[in-house]
Amino acid sequence: MRRAALLGCAALALALFAAAPARAQATRTWVSGVGDDVNPCSRTAPCKTFAGAISKTAAGGEINCLDPGGFGAVTVTKSITLDCSGTLGSILASGSNGVIIAGAGIGVILRGIEINGAPPGGSQGLAGIKVLQGASLLLDDVRIYNFGGGGAPAVDIEPGVSGGGSGAFKLDIRNTTVSNNAGGAILVKPAAGWSVAASLHDVGMYTSTYGVRAEDRAKVTVFRSTASNHTNNGYLAVSTASPAEIDLVESVAANNGTNGVATSGAAATIRLAHSSLIDNATGINSGAGGNIISTTPATNFNAGNGTAGTPGGTVALQ
Repeated sequence: MRRAALLGCAALALALFAAAPARAQATRTWVSGVGDDVNPCSRTAPCKTFAGAISKTAAGGEINCLDPGGFGAVTVTKSITLDCSGTLGSILASGSNGVIIAGAGIGVILRGIEINGAPPGGSQGLAGIKVLQGASLLLDDVRIYNFGGGGAPAVDIEPGVSGGGSGAFKLDIRNTTVSNNAGGAILVKPAAGWSVAASLHDVGMYTSTYGVRAEDRAKVTVFRSTASNHTNNGYLAVSTASPAEIDLVESVAANNGTNGVATSGAAATIRLAHSSLIDNATGINSGAGGNIISTTPATNFNAGNGTAGTPGGTVALQ
């Protein structure tokens, strides 16, 4: 009788254990320069890396930085916010990508983070941020530099390039600097079946191969931003099969080795309003096809270039 009772209790305990829910992921977690990824990533027991914390953070949740530190490269496959505002949160990505975004339908926010592709003694990083899948990305107060290994752009927005599918991706970049890259600064190149609507606000792009390159099915609005000291183009719209557009408002292209603004392909368009093209090899160049349109009455400044170039059309200010 006693043996039967003990067996019954053991069976009940096993059933209760099996029915117990898994430990819930937290909606907010923390990382620290002195943390440990075996911790639960709570404020009093933070993790060491973004990769460690993301596995313990619920979809749609947020990871915060308690103190300055390097928190490691990370692949993001669910909606998440990485926020290091108020302290120095960094990612060192020698020979690799800094942040890969690869989750269907996810929205990601990166705020207050520095992403460095060439730590002392390391090989140059590939892309600082690489989008393969997703729905949206916001970069706010982010610094990205020293990338371009293998010719990769520092900010590589190519939804659908891995995994196919289709969708409309939204990109917003604010108060951000992208500089000193062996490849381009920002590439927006959706795969077939995808489109990208991008907005750049107060973005500085310096000393790379190009500033912004928008290709088929990309529409990029650039406001109060600068592309300067690039070996090639400040802003380039490229159409091979579908329209590509850049709208440049209150922005600057200066000291670029090839063109301030340029188009390539019949369906490529750049529109200029209250913007300045200064000291480029060529200010305006649509010789490879497409159209560069200026506001009228003229509100743009095109001066000091080796060849000024002229817009192919105008649009009236209302």
